Amino acid sequence: MKTYRGAAVRDGRFWLVRVEGVGATQGRSKPEARYMAAELIETLHGISRAEFDVHIDFAP
Repeated sequence: MKTYRGAAVRDGRFWLVRVEGVGATQGRSKPEARYMAAELIETLHGISRAEFDVHIDFAP
């Protein structure tokens, strides 16, 4: 199973998430940011959520 890694920083009311080798997305909460990162990977790579893990590091 492939693991995608990303980094998130607070940008006003949103978490801005950059996923390595994929792109960027945002979410209003940490859970939403994780969900949106997974959706980004699914959409751009055409793979099912069951085929990968996503790990997001949130800046303090």
